[in-house]
Amino acid sequence: MDNNSAKRELMITSGYNFENYVITDYLGFCTGECVLGTGFLSALEAGISDLLGSNSNLYEGKLGSAKQSALDNLCSHAKHLGANAIIGIDIDYTTFSSDIIGVIANGTAVRIEPVKTQIHSSVQVDIDNYNPDLSFRAATLFISSANGEQAFSMVLSGDPHEKLTAVSADIYLTTVFEDKFTFKNIGFVDFKKIASSIDRLSTATPCRIPTEIIPLVKSAQVIIKKYITDGKIISATDNNLPWAKKRERDISESVSQGLNVEKYIAQISSFPSATEILKYTQAINENNNCIHPELLKIVTSQANLERMYGNLKDSCVEEIRKYFSSEHI
Repeated sequence: MDNNSAKRELMITSGYNFENYVITDYLGFCTGECVLGTGFLSALEAGISDLLGSNSNLYEGKLGSAKQSALDNLCSHAKHLGANAIIGIDIDYTTFSSDIIGVIANGTAVRIEPVKTQIHSSVQVDIDNYNPDLSFRAATLFISSANGEQAFSMVLSGDPHEKLTAVSADIYLTTVFEDKFTFKNIGFVDFKKIASSIDRLSTATPCRIPTEIIPLVKSAQVIIKKYITDGKIISATDNNLPWAKKRERDISESVSQGLNVEKYIAQISSFPSATEILKYTQAINENNNCIHPELLKIVTSQANLERMYGNLKDSCVEEIRKYFSSEHI
Protein backbone atom coordinates (compact mmCIF):
# COMPACT_ATOMS: atom_id res chain seq x y z
CA MET A 1 0.00 0.00 0.00
CA ASP A 2 1.44 3.39 -0.93
CA ASN A 3 1.33 6.50 1.27
CA ASN A 4 -1.45 8.16 -0.70
CA SER A 5 -3.76 5.16 -0.34
CA ALA A 6 -3.03 5.10 3.42
CA LYS A 7 -4.00 8.76 3.70
CA ARG A 8 -7.24 8.27 1.82
CA GLU A 9 -8.36 5.62 4.33
CA LEU A 10 -7.98 8.00 7.29
CA MET A 11 -10.02 11.00 8.36
CA ILE A 12 -7.86 13.87 9.58
CA THR A 13 -8.57 17.12 11.41
CA SER A 14 -6.72 19.85 13.28
CA GLY A 15 -9.54 19.74 15.82
CA TYR A 16 -10.21 17.07 18.41
CA ASN A 17 -13.41 15.43 17.21
CA PHE A 18 -15.43 14.58 14.12
CA GLU A 19 -19.09 15.50 13.79
CA ASN A 20 -21.39 12.45 14.05
CA TYR A 21 -18.48 10.24 15.15
CA VAL A 22 -17.28 9.08 18.56
CA ILE A 23 -13.67 8.29 19.47
CA THR A 24 -13.44 4.71 20.76
CA ASP A 25 -9.68 4.40 21.24
CA TYR A 26 -6.63 6.66 21.50
CA LEU A 27 -3.65 4.91 19.91
CA GLY A 28 -0.89 7.41 20.61
CA PHE A 29 1.08 10.33 19.22
CA CYS A 30 2.38 9.96 15.66
CA THR A 31 4.53 12.05 13.33
CA GLY A 32 5.49 12.42 9.70
CA GLU A 33 8.58 14.23 8.47
CA CYS A 34 9.93 15.45 5.16
CA VAL A 35 13.28 17.15 4.39
CA LEU A 36 13.52 18.83 1.01
CA GLY A 37 16.29 20.71 -0.73
CA THR A 38 15.21 23.93 -2.43
CA GLY A 39 18.07 24.09 -4.93
CA PHE A 40 20.04 26.98 -6.45
CA LEU A 41 17.30 28.07 -8.89
CA SER A 42 14.68 28.25 -6.12
CA ALA A 43 16.92 30.44 -3.99
CA LEU A 44 17.74 32.66 -6.99
CA GLU A 45 14.06 33.02 -7.91
CA ALA A 46 13.15 33.73 -4.28
CA GLY A 47 15.77 36.46 -4.15
CA ILE A 48 14.40 38.08 -7.28
CA SER A 49 10.83 37.76 -5.98
CA ASP A 50 11.86 39.41 -2.72
CA LEU A 51 13.47 42.24 -4.66
CA LEU A 52 10.35 42.71 -6.79
CA GLY A 53 7.84 42.15 -3.96
CA SER A 54 6.17 39.16 -5.65
CA ASN A 55 5.58 35.47 -4.77
CA SER A 56 8.13 32.74 -5.36
CA ASN A 57 6.32 29.99 -7.28
CA LEU A 58 9.23 27.56 -6.97
CA TYR A 59 9.41 27.92 -3.19
CA GLU A 60 5.61 27.66 -2.87
CA GLY A 61 5.57 24.50 -4.95
CA LYS A 62 8.34 22.88 -2.93
CA LEU A 63 6.71 23.81 0.40
CA GLY A 64 3.42 22.35 -0.82
CA SER A 65 5.15 19.13 -1.88
CA ALA A 66 6.98 18.89 1.44
CA LYS A 67 3.77 19.44 3.41
CA GLN A 68 1.93 16.76 1.43
CA SER A 69 4.79 14.30 1.86
CA ALA A 70 4.86 14.91 5.64
CA LEU A 71 1.08 14.35 5.88
CA ASP A 72 1.36 11.14 3.85
CA ASN A 73 4.10 9.86 6.18
CA LEU A 74 1.98 10.84 9.20
CA CYS A 75 -1.01 8.90 7.87
CA SER A 76 1.16 5.86 7.15
CA HIS A 77 2.43 5.94 10.73
CA ALA A 78 -1.12 6.24 12.13
CA LYS A 79 -2.39 3.46 9.87
CA HIS A 80 0.41 1.23 11.15
CA LEU A 81 -0.89 1.84 14.69
CA GLY A 82 -4.34 0.64 13.61
CA ALA A 83 -5.97 4.08 13.40
CA ASN A 84 -8.72 5.14 11.06
CA ALA A 85 -8.45 8.84 11.92
CA ILE A 86 -6.03 11.48 13.24
CA ILE A 87 -6.97 14.42 15.46
CA GLY A 88 -5.05 17.52 16.55
CA ILE A 89 -2.94 17.72 13.41
CA ASP A 90 -0.18 20.35 13.58
CA ILE A 91 2.38 21.20 10.88
CA ASP A 92 5.72 22.87 11.65
CA TYR A 93 8.37 24.18 9.25
CA THR A 94 12.10 24.53 9.88
CA THR A 95 15.21 25.33 7.87
CA PHE A 96 18.52 23.48 8.19
CA SER A 97 20.46 25.73 5.77
CA SER A 98 19.73 28.30 3.14
CA ASP A 99 18.54 25.66 0.67
CA ILE A 100 17.17 22.83 2.87
CA ILE A 101 13.76 22.93 4.59
CA GLY A 102 12.04 20.45 6.88
CA VAL A 103 8.33 19.90 7.45
CA ILE A 104 7.02 17.97 10.49
CA ALA A 105 3.36 16.90 10.74
CA ASN A 106 2.11 15.43 14.02
CA GLY A 107 -1.16 14.41 15.59
CA THR A 108 -2.93 11.78 17.70
CA ALA A 109 -3.92 8.48 16.09
CA VAL A 110 -7.44 7.35 17.07
CA ARG A 111 -10.17 4.85 16.24
CA ILE A 112 -13.58 6.39 15.53
CA GLU A 113 -17.07 5.02 14.92
CA PRO A 114 -20.26 6.67 13.65
CA VAL A 115 -22.56 7.83 16.45
CA LYS A 116 -25.49 5.45 16.77
CA THR A 117 -28.78 7.18 16.20
CA GLN A 118 -30.97 7.02 19.27
CA ILE A 119 -33.97 5.12 17.98
CA HIS A 120 -36.52 4.20 20.61
CA SER A 121 -39.91 2.62 20.29
CA SER A 122 -42.14 0.97 22.85
CA VAL A 123 -45.59 -0.57 22.86
CA GLN A 124 -47.82 -1.83 25.63
CA VAL A 125 -50.18 -4.77 25.15
CA ASP A 126 -52.82 -6.14 27.52
CA ILE A 127 -52.34 -9.87 28.10
CA ASP A 128 -55.29 -11.98 26.96
CA ASN A 129 -55.08 -15.06 29.18
CA TYR A 130 -54.60 -15.87 32.88
CA ASN A 131 -54.08 -18.82 35.22
CA PRO A 132 -56.87 -19.15 37.85
CA ASP A 133 -54.68 -21.39 40.02
CA LEU A 134 -52.27 -18.54 40.74
CA SER A 135 -52.74 -15.68 43.18
CA PHE A 136 -51.36 -13.29 40.56
CA ARG A 137 -51.62 -12.85 36.82
CA ALA A 138 -49.61 -11.29 34.01
CA ALA A 139 -51.63 -8.20 33.13
CA THR A 140 -49.59 -6.09 30.70
CA LEU A 141 -46.61 -6.68 28.47
CA PHE A 142 -44.24 -3.92 27.37
CA ILE A 143 -42.08 -4.40 24.28
CA SER A 144 -39.31 -1.85 23.77
CA SER A 145 -36.49 -1.27 21.33
CA ALA A 146 -33.57 1.16 21.62
CA ASN A 147 -30.46 1.24 19.42
CA GLY A 148 -31.10 -2.24 18.06
CA GLU A 149 -31.64 -3.82 21.48
CA GLN A 150 -35.09 -5.20 22.30
CA ALA A 151 -36.62 -6.06 25.66
CA PHE A 152 -39.78 -7.32 27.40
CA SER A 153 -41.16 -5.94 30.66
CA MET A 154 -44.21 -7.36 32.40
CA VAL A 155 -46.76 -6.04 34.87
CA LEU A 156 -48.14 -8.51 37.41
CA SER A 157 -51.49 -7.96 39.14
CA GLY A 158 -52.84 -9.81 42.15
CA ASP A 159 -51.96 -10.57 45.76
CA PRO A 160 -49.51 -7.84 46.87
CA HIS A 161 -48.28 -10.10 49.68
CA GLU A 162 -47.03 -12.74 47.25
CA LYS A 163 -43.25 -12.38 47.51
CA LEU A 164 -42.36 -12.97 43.89
CA THR A 165 -38.72 -12.65 42.90
CA ALA A 166 -38.75 -14.24 39.43
CA VAL A 167 -41.13 -15.54 36.78
CA SER A 168 -40.39 -17.73 33.75
CA ALA A 169 -42.94 -17.63 30.93
CA ASP A 170 -43.60 -18.38 27.28
CA ILE A 171 -44.81 -15.38 25.27
CA TYR A 172 -47.01 -15.53 22.17
CA LEU A 173 -47.49 -12.37 20.10
CA THR A 174 -49.95 -11.72 17.28
CA THR A 175 -49.61 -8.84 14.82
CA VAL A 176 -52.30 -6.95 12.95
CA PHE A 177 -51.46 -9.20 9.97
CA GLU A 178 -52.20 -12.28 12.14
CA ASP A 179 -48.55 -13.33 12.09
CA LYS A 180 -47.55 -15.32 15.17
CA PHE A 181 -44.29 -15.04 17.12
CA THR A 182 -43.26 -17.27 20.03
CA PHE A 183 -40.64 -16.61 22.71
CA LYS A 184 -39.87 -19.47 25.07
CA ASN A 185 -38.63 -19.38 28.68
CA ILE A 186 -38.42 -15.61 29.08
CA GLY A 187 -37.34 -14.70 32.60
CA PHE A 188 -38.65 -11.67 34.50
CA VAL A 189 -37.07 -10.43 37.74
CA ASP A 190 -36.95 -7.53 40.20
CA PHE A 191 -40.66 -6.74 40.35
CA LYS A 192 -41.32 -3.31 41.86
CA LYS A 193 -44.61 -1.83 42.95
CA ILE A 194 -46.15 0.78 40.67
CA ALA A 195 -47.14 3.98 42.51
CA SER A 196 -50.74 4.09 43.79
CA SER A 197 -51.31 0.48 42.71
CA ILE A 198 -50.92 -3.13 43.81
CA ASP A 199 -49.41 -3.94 40.40
CA ARG A 200 -45.72 -4.71 40.06
CA LEU A 201 -43.45 -4.07 37.07
CA SER A 202 -40.39 -6.17 36.20
CA THR A 203 -37.11 -4.82 34.94
CA ALA A 204 -36.50 -5.09 31.20
CA THR A 205 -35.49 -8.53 29.92
CA PRO A 206 -33.44 -8.56 26.69
CA CYS A 207 -35.00 -10.54 23.87
CA ARG A 208 -34.53 -11.17 20.18
CA ILE A 209 -37.62 -9.80 18.52
CA PRO A 210 -37.66 -8.31 15.00
CA THR A 211 -37.77 -4.54 15.48
CA GLU A 212 -40.15 -4.05 12.56
CA ILE A 213 -42.95 -6.08 14.18
CA ILE A 214 -42.99 -4.19 17.49
CA PRO A 215 -45.40 -1.42 16.38
CA LEU A 216 -47.60 -4.07 14.68
CA VAL A 217 -48.25 -6.22 17.76
CA LYS A 218 -51.95 -6.21 18.64
CA SER A 219 -52.30 -8.94 21.27
CA ALA A 220 -50.25 -11.12 23.60
CA GLN A 221 -50.58 -14.33 25.58
CA VAL A 222 -48.27 -15.17 28.47
CA ILE A 223 -48.07 -18.73 29.78
CA ILE A 224 -46.36 -18.70 33.18
CA LYS A 225 -44.26 -21.86 33.50
CA LYS A 226 -42.40 -21.35 36.77
CA TYR A 227 -42.03 -18.72 39.46
CA ILE A 228 -40.04 -18.16 42.63
CA THR A 229 -41.80 -17.09 45.81
CA ASP A 230 -40.35 -17.13 49.32
CA GLY A 231 -37.21 -18.65 47.83
CA LYS A 232 -39.06 -21.69 46.43
CA ILE A 233 -39.31 -22.65 42.75
CA ILE A 234 -42.90 -23.54 41.85
CA SER A 235 -44.15 -24.96 38.54
CA ALA A 236 -47.44 -23.61 37.21
CA THR A 237 -49.97 -25.67 35.27
CA ASP A 238 -51.06 -24.44 31.85
CA ASN A 239 -54.00 -26.72 31.12
CA ASN A 240 -57.15 -25.06 29.77
CA LEU A 241 -56.17 -21.54 30.77
CA PRO A 242 -59.19 -19.22 30.47
CA TRP A 243 -59.14 -15.99 28.54
CA ALA A 244 -59.32 -12.54 29.99
CA LYS A 245 -61.55 -10.02 28.31
CA LYS A 246 -59.84 -9.71 24.95
CA ARG A 247 -58.42 -6.24 24.32
CA GLU A 248 -56.37 -5.75 21.19
CA ARG A 249 -54.11 -2.77 20.98
CA ASP A 250 -55.27 -0.11 18.54
CA ILE A 251 -52.04 0.85 16.74
CA SER A 252 -53.67 4.00 15.34
CA GLU A 253 -53.97 5.38 18.88
CA SER A 254 -50.58 6.81 19.83
CA VAL A 255 -51.59 8.49 23.08
CA SER A 256 -54.69 7.91 25.21
CA GLN A 257 -56.88 10.81 26.19
CA GLY A 258 -55.85 11.99 29.66
CA LEU A 259 -52.94 10.62 31.70
CA ASN A 260 -53.22 7.13 33.13
CA VAL A 261 -50.67 7.29 35.95
CA GLU A 262 -50.04 3.56 36.23
CA LYS A 263 -49.52 3.08 32.51
CA TYR A 264 -47.41 6.23 32.29
CA ILE A 265 -45.01 5.03 35.01
CA ALA A 266 -44.89 1.54 33.56
CA GLN A 267 -44.06 3.00 30.16
CA ILE A 268 -41.28 5.32 31.30
CA SER A 269 -39.72 2.55 33.39
CA SER A 270 -38.83 0.76 30.14
CA PHE A 271 -36.98 3.79 28.72
CA PRO A 272 -33.14 3.89 28.78
CA SER A 273 -32.59 7.42 30.10
CA ALA A 274 -34.13 10.54 31.64
CA THR A 275 -33.73 12.26 28.26
CA GLU A 276 -35.98 9.67 26.60
CA ILE A 277 -38.50 10.01 29.44
CA LEU A 278 -38.57 13.78 28.84
CA LYS A 279 -39.16 13.30 25.11
CA TYR A 280 -42.03 10.89 25.80
CA THR A 281 -43.57 13.19 28.43
CA GLN A 282 -43.35 16.20 26.11
CA ALA A 283 -45.00 14.19 23.33
CA ILE A 284 -47.92 13.30 25.62
CA ASN A 285 -48.32 16.92 26.65
CA GLU A 286 -48.24 18.18 23.06
CA ASN A 287 -51.03 15.79 22.12
CA ASN A 288 -53.25 15.98 25.22
CA ASN A 289 -52.00 18.88 27.36
CA CYS A 290 -52.42 16.60 30.38
CA ILE A 291 -49.01 16.98 32.05
CA HIS A 292 -48.91 19.23 35.09
CA PRO A 293 -46.24 21.97 34.77
CA GLU A 294 -44.66 20.82 38.03
CA LEU A 295 -44.23 17.27 36.70
CA LEU A 296 -42.76 18.56 33.44
CA LYS A 297 -40.34 20.70 35.48
CA ILE A 298 -39.17 17.64 37.44
CA VAL A 299 -38.54 15.55 34.32
CA THR A 300 -36.79 18.43 32.54
CA SER A 301 -34.51 18.98 35.53
CA GLN A 302 -33.51 15.31 35.60
CA ALA A 303 -32.79 15.33 31.85
CA ASN A 304 -30.62 18.44 32.22
CA LEU A 305 -28.67 16.94 35.13
CA GLU A 306 -28.09 13.82 33.06
CA ARG A 307 -25.83 15.80 30.73
CA MET A 308 -23.42 16.42 33.61
CA TYR A 309 -23.75 13.30 35.76
CA GLY A 310 -24.52 10.53 33.28
CA ASN A 311 -27.60 8.31 33.09
CA LEU A 312 -30.29 9.36 35.62
CA LYS A 313 -33.13 7.14 34.40
CA ASP A 314 -33.67 5.51 37.85
CA SER A 315 -33.50 8.85 39.65
CA CYS A 316 -35.99 10.37 37.21
CA VAL A 317 -38.49 7.52 37.65
CA GLU A 318 -38.14 7.76 41.43
CA GLU A 319 -38.81 11.53 41.41
CA ILE A 320 -41.90 10.95 39.25
CA ARG A 321 -43.15 8.28 41.67
CA LYS A 322 -42.69 10.72 44.55
CA TYR A 323 -44.60 13.36 42.65
CA PHE A 324 -47.62 11.12 42.09
CA SER A 325 -47.60 9.91 45.67
CA SER A 326 -47.75 13.52 46.91
CA GLU A 327 -50.68 15.89 47.03
CA HIS A 328 -50.19 16.83 43.35
CA ILE A 329 -51.87 13.65 42.12
